[in-house]
Amino acid sequence: MEFLEGQRVVMTHTGNDGVISAVLSEDMVKVVLSDGFEIPVSVDDIKIYTTGESYENPKKKTAEKAASFHPKEIFSKTPVTNTGLLVGFETRYDYDGNPEKYRIYLINDTTRDVVFNFEMKLNSGNNIKLNGLSKTNSAFPLGHLLLDELNESPNLIFECWPTTTNGRDKQMNRSFKVKAKNFFKKVKTTPILKGETHLYELINHLPSLAELEKKEETLEEYTKRVAETHKKDDLLEQYYTIYNIKQKADFNDVLDLHIEKLVENPAKLNNVEKLHFQIESFEQYIEEAVRVGFERVFIIHGLGKGRLRDIIASRLIRNEYVDTFKNDYHPKFGFGATEVILKK
Repeated sequence: MEFLEGQRVVMTHTGNDGVISAVLSEDMVKVVLSDGFEIPVSVDDIKIYTTGESYENPKKKTAEKAASFHPKEIFSKTPVTNTGLLVGFETRYDYDGNPEKYRIYLINDTTRDVVFNFEMKLNSGNNIKLNGLSKTNSAFPLGHLLLDELNESPNLIFECWPTTTNGRDKQMNRSFKVKAKNFFKKVKTTPILKGETHLYELINHLPSLAELEKKEETLEEYTKRVAETHKKDDLLEQYYTIYNIKQKADFNDVLDLHIEKLVENPAKLNNVEKLHFQIESFEQYIEEAVRVGFERVFIIHGLGKGRLRDIIASRLIRNEYVDTFKNDYHPKFGFGATEVILKK
């Protein structure tokens, strides 16, 4: 389908509507959204707006479906290999054989049952919450992740309580973010599911109940171990305090997104690839600024037509760690930079 300037279109993945402001190429157009932001969009991700037709956010439907999604738990008949507690993303394909979404499993390749609370947070707010009992030598289905939701850096959070003969063991908290560029490097043959998945490790080893019984401590042994733990914790706290101070001192509070500052040979890249590098660099920089504890940073995007500035603004609006931002005149950067204030 050929798209023209001035046509009203709908984003197929979000349900948002806007107007085409420019045709960049056969595959890309610029769209001014109803909230005023102008963004580049692939023609595969839009369709012509039809008056009277209802457009819902498909991600919302998917999230609601995922929350109630609960197929049967998978059990293995082969002996436990004690690989640990894992999270596997099993690829599901559309009718054309292309990856469409990923079914998420909590894989319990240990000798103990595990009680768990699970939450997956997405930037769009379409979160999934679930709790249950992951039995030994089984794969517990947690829900679905859409292919395009990989770009939202899903944050998976687990609270786990391995069971004992006396009830629950101590709580073990684990979490990780799924980064698209690393996700496709994590394909491994997965226990219990009998195939390849994108695999993440939560807990690498749980002692068996027999091992726990052997490890019963005397009061003297317990007191000595707790004292040693506190000593190590104090040393670690001192180390991380010094480490964080150094990290903060080394961090640059200005990010220049001019493409020649980001790659060695920018001439070899087309406009879409350049924009990809700029956005990825921006996302990583903000993430690092939050981690080291900076309160104010500047993002240099230049003037031009304002496309990069508008995309950055749209990302900052959705970032939970951003307090406010502005594109006012600066004595050093003029109007070519956005000042970002991060939450304390």
